[in-house]
Amino acid sequence: MSESWTSCRPGAITQMAERVRARRRNERLRITLFPVVAAILLVVVWAVPRRDATLDVAPDVGPNFAGISCHRVSQLAGDYKSGKLDAELHDQVERHLALCDKCRAMFARAEQLSIQRLAIPQHGQLASWRAPYEMALHNPAPTAPNP
Repeated sequence: MSESWTSCRPGAITQMAERVRARRRNERLRITLFPVVAAILLVVVWAVPRRDATLDVAPDVGPNFAGISCHRVSQLAGDYKSGKLDAELHDQVERHLALCDKCRAMFARAEQLSIQRLAIPQHGQLASWRAPYEMALHNPAPTAPNP
């Protein structure tokens, strides 16, 4: 029985060994890198504060009076004014307004804007309780110049 054995071309075994090492290196990299990237993404997603798209303000940023934040009071302003809040939440908003100058000013400004809106109806806009409060939040009352 005769075996026919031919020798490999020069460098063929070295190339094959290098390909095997590269595959192993890539596999170790994938195994190591995937959990690290996943952990970083989770930290980034949970570290970024949630934002309210309607008012473009971070939800719990700012003063907190009577157990409710200014942001939450501005969200509830329309329902508060129209009497749609349950008694406990209504009382909480009232206590907040009693303690918070900023929100009281926002409500006063919103009331002004609401009266102006009723006097001059705007084309294509429905009257809503929330709109004046949003306008007051983003357009504070002008301040008098310093003498």
